[in-house]
Amino acid sequence: MRAYSFLSAEATSYLTGLRWPSAGTWVERDDEAIRASDADQLVWWLDDELWEVELDGEVRDLGRAFTARRARLVRRVEEWTDAVAEEFVLICARRARDRAVEQLAGRGRAADAAALAAANDVESIERIAARLAASEGAARISAGLAADVVLYARDARVASRAAGVAAYVAAFSLAGADKTAPGYSERFEAERSWQAAWLKERLRL
Repeated sequence: MRAYSFLSAEATSYLTGLRWPSAGTWVERDDEAIRASDADQLVWWLDDELWEVELDGEVRDLGRAFTARRARLVRRVEEWTDAVAEEFVLICARRARDRAVEQLAGRGRAADAAALAAANDVESIERIAARLAASEGAARISAGLAADVVLYARDARVASRAAGVAAYVAAFSLAGADKTAPGYSERFEAERSWQAAWLKERLRL
């Protein structure tokens, strides 16, 4: 079975600690250290390098990943780069921005909504959204989350981890930012699915 696995630059899984051998060399484990996913689940596991993986023998579905006792790296997916990770951060920031714009406009704050809508790069999104988050009104929460997408991504320092943080915060924002609210889980999963589809298309998987 062919699948994909995100690994660190040292070909190590941050989730299980497994360090893979060179491409083409089979690795065998009796535990669940061998993990790989289909393209639709990769957004949950972002890391430095993306590899196509061949799983051999009985393959078990763990939910967002597969495990097998035997596997090997087939090829590195060269389309996943720091530049693409940074592009993904921007995409996530813009989606969180759009939610804040919608809420500002819905509360009669047309000028603020227009100012935020005009912010297209991560720096201006963070700057304007942070200013609006410091103001009064219900929309300040979504504005603050739009700023947080950029802030937390920058704090992650490494491009792949920044992308992972940005994706989660954006999904939290678009889901309504209240995990106890009815429909939160469905909206969160819907946004994660949108992110996965974007990633899959961008990486030509």
